[in-house]
Amino acid sequence: MRLAGMLRAAAAVLVIAAPIGAHATLLDALVGSSQSIGDLTFDFTNVEETGGINLHDVDLTLVADGLGVGFDITPVVAGALSTSNGGLADLKLEFTVTSTLGIDGAGNHLTATAIGDGSSASVSELINEAPAVDLGVFVAWFGSLADVDLPLGGTFGSLTITKNLVISAGADGSASIERLAQRYSVVPEPATAGLIALGLAGLTWAGKRH
Repeated sequence: MRLAGMLRAAAAVLVIAAPIGAHATLLDALVGSSQSIGDLTFDFTNVEETGGINLHDVDLTLVADGLGVGFDITPVVAGALSTSNGGLADLKLEFTVTSTLGIDGAGNHLTATAIGDGSSASVSELINEAPAVDLGVFVAWFGSLADVDLPLGGTFGSLTITKNLVISAGADGSASIERLAQRYSVVPEPATAGLIALGLAGLTWAGKRH
């Protein structure tokens, strides 16, 4: 009972310490902005679009959830991130993310729709400091979800990133992106790491006792 109480207390502290998502920023107002959530600070240096995407119809929201800490890109106007009948749309973001604790993992979580032969929605990501990491995700034909979470092979205080969202439709098809969740894993603070270690030790002890 005493151990269970300690684990519940540790979990409560972790929940309380979790950062809360900030307000949304339209992509046409993103360049030159600096936004922070938890230990992460994002500096957006460039946003480009082709294929008729209206940057005023797409927003970015800082988020902390079960996937990690980062941001969501979502359309605020229906069809803002879509194309059809042989169309091609491309959205590029360039930004720097920094952390005082250190970043050791990254991921992309794509919710998209692709209908018809040759239709697809994809995300590619170049991390200059971790060139061996491929964070690409791809939804084709009748797919809807794609996820990738990868370790960066080290701990980084700063990452410079180029991200491309590409939406391509076949001659009689359509494709759209409903949500892209970009997340990073940050090295825990010493106090948080201690709570996690305590929880893991407790689970191990309970398992052995059982």
